[in-house]
Amino acid sequence: MAGWPNWGGTSGKNPLSQRVFEFVINDLSPEEEAIVLAVAIFEMVQSKAV
Repeated sequence: MAGWPNWGGTSGKNPLSQRVFEFVINDLSPEEEAIVLAVAIFEMVQSKAV
């Protein structure tokens, strides 16, 4: 995967997803990429539920 876009839509209320979308994932295995994505999605959903 070439990298993740920095969409600018992440906010300070969600520091994990902010960190996830600010770095490029070049050295992670597909399994690690899936875990990072799943955690980021979970954090975003949790922040919207509050």
